[in-house]
Amino acid sequence: MSGLVMALGGGGEREIARRSDVTAPSEADRRASELFAELRAPVCRYLMSLGLPAQDADEVAQDAFLRLHQHLAQHGPREEDNLRGWIFRVAQNLAHDRRRRARPRATDRLEDSTEALQTIDTRMGPEQRLLDAERFARLHAAIQALPPLHQQCLRLRAEGLRYREIASALGVGVSTVAEWIHLALTRLGKECQ
Repeated sequence: MSGLVMALGGGGEREIARRSDVTAPSEADRRASELFAELRAPVCRYLMSLGLPAQDADEVAQDAFLRLHQHLAQHGPREEDNLRGWIFRVAQNLAHDRRRRARPRATDRLEDSTEALQTIDTRMGPEQRLLDAERFARLHAAIQALPPLHQQCLRLRAEGLRYREIASALGVGVSTVAEWIHLALTRLGKECQ
């Protein structure tokens, strides 16, 4: 980092020197920055889908990316690492820890959230909006009826993670993830017809 260095000379004069400590970012810094830019928004959305308020989700995401940076600084980026799955797993664990420590409080229903309301197309007529709201409510109820791990698989898949990354995030096998997603989608298809 460039900076000014001030020192007192022998006669009390001030000597100002230019100091250049510029170092190129390490591979770990570069990789952590890339992943932050790519995954910050999906991680925050995933955390909100787990029931965290937006502000808490942002804080948890920041903590998860800080841990990623520390992990990469300590171990270095390795090709075999599944860092996308790793960051979602760490964020999920931090969210669970935060909820355990927090006092119980009512969470907003998805239908009442501002994010859900913003997705409603205001160009539609009132009848179409009502039909869409009913469809959304049926879908939401069907998702809530799924086992928690099936819900998490769907949420992670919706954020663009591949099966291998989801498996890493949840600590299960890839074939298990494929089976859970298939079962969840089949059940949702039947319940939302």
